[in-house]
Amino acid sequence: MGLPWLTPWEEMKVKSANKIYGAIARFMYECDEWKIPFTVENPRGSYIWSFPDVRRAMEDIETYNVDFQACMYGAKRDKWTRLVTNEKHFTKLAVKCDGSHEHEPWGQVWADGKWQWATKLECEYSEGLCEAMAKTATEVTSQGELPTPKPRITRRVATSDPHLTQVRAAAGKQTRKDHDTNVPERKEPTWITLHALKATALIPGPLKEDQVIGDTTLRKGSLIESVTQRKLGRRGSDRWEIRVQIREPWTTEEFIKESTKVKVPWRRQAFVPDRTLKLVVEALEKGVEEFDRKWEANIEILARRAANYKEQEEVARKNLKAWVKKVSQGKQTILMEDLLRTIKYPDIDVARCVREGFPLAGDMPETGVFKKKEEHEIEFGADPEWLESMAEDLREDLVQSLLQGETSEVDKAVYELTCGEAKDGNEVEKGWAEGPYTEEQITNLLGTDRWVASRRFGVKQGEKIRQIDDFSKYFINGCTTVEERIDLDGVDHVVNLSRIWMELIEMAKKDGGWFQVEWENGRKS
Repeated sequence: MGLPWLTPWEEMKVKSANKIYGAIARFMYECDEWKIPFTVENPRGSYIWSFPDVRRAMEDIETYNVDFQACMYGAKRDKWTRLVTNEKHFTKLAVKCDGSHEHEPWGQVWADGKWQWATKLECEYSEGLCEAMAKTATEVTSQGELPTPKPRITRRVATSDPHLTQVRAAAGKQTRKDHDTNVPERKEPTWITLHALKATALIPGPLKEDQVIGDTTLRKGSLIESVTQRKLGRRGSDRWEIRVQIREPWTTEEFIKESTKVKVPWRRQAFVPDRTLKLVVEALEKGVEEFDRKWEANIEILARRAANYKEQEEVARKNLKAWVKKVSQGKQTILMEDLLRTIKYPDIDVARCVREGFPLAGDMPETGVFKKKEEHEIEFGADPEWLESMAEDLREDLVQSLLQGETSEVDKAVYELTCGEAKDGNEVEKGWAEGPYTEEQITNLLGTDRWVASRRFGVKQGEKIRQIDDFSKYFINGCTTVEERIDLDGVDHVVNLSRIWMELIEMAKKDGGWFQVEWENGRKS
């Protein structure tokens, strides 16, 4: 938006405003996609409501226009304000001046020792409007809920771990994850250039439905890996160039053609990692007895090395808190660190964490052991300082929820298992936990009152109750960022390990004790 006769200064201000309005439109679309309530506020006669992107968003999304005069919320003038929102609760804020009070004049007024425009003085929300907005927002997010830290962005995609893919394929379980031997879910990434009359709200991640940009349709199921966009030309131009890196899904014909090139998994050697295959081969070549003797000798060597590190272990534990020492007692962490260095393990610091404890919030350091998540898959946590600043309120909410809630049989069982009369001994008796403590006692133990408590709840599994510490309710998880993914071994791995043993033994039976294996790099021996 703009006019041809604007001065350079005016043109710069208009362009800046247009960028802001465009960002607001994209914000509206994003909130609507994730079902997040939003409000956009401006004067009722503002140009923002005529801005093409904002107007289009208001048409595409089910929104409500909430018009009210600010004087009804304590402002000094009868300013008309508009909220555009996708949440119906805010419509109750619409109100017209009832004439029960006087208004101060518009135009230039003398305030704070100088002449000022009255419109500038009305920019800030009055205390009454703030209270009304906060009360309505609280109702929308459920009465009594605590404020939350900055939301995290989450995009989940299929793992690209080739080992996990091959294990599942070889076990006879078809997978949709990217790998070398089966047909990938999507084609290789390509860059495409699009032209449109407006900026797009397209973001990295899988498309849940067809997306039309200009004259091009991006198909449902495509994975958007990157988006860049710039406005073409100068004033008066509404054309945008949009560059998209995309991985498109196969058509049925393309998929069938690709699948004919694949060697079916069940005709290949069962997949296990080289480190595991090496041990299987060694056991078959040496025999069970010699293999057992070798590992018994290794254990004796480790015991002697542990004795040599005894003094260093004691020094490393010297300044630990008593309850930390209790949890990690008996752990040979200095020996563990030495062994990790020997095998060139990427995350040497894990030995220290076993001894001193692992962090629960903040940015988790990359270990180099696990697969790094794709950028659009990472959950970005809020600043942990938010937990400290809200600690007292969070603890009070926990106390009130316990006082007001009913105690179930599962809750009672959790208490008994933690510090009560459990059949096989409780966690405190076993040294796995300490307490119970009062709030004041924990503050004294930690030396600060800026700590957050997490409620423990139970889940019934058969005849047993499993205790779980809820790190979600009070935002510990919400203030944590983890950029790596742990892919846990499942039944697939067990099946493949069994298969490799059976295949090699059968091969040896048929060929006079000889067998052949294929390693991960394709080499056979």
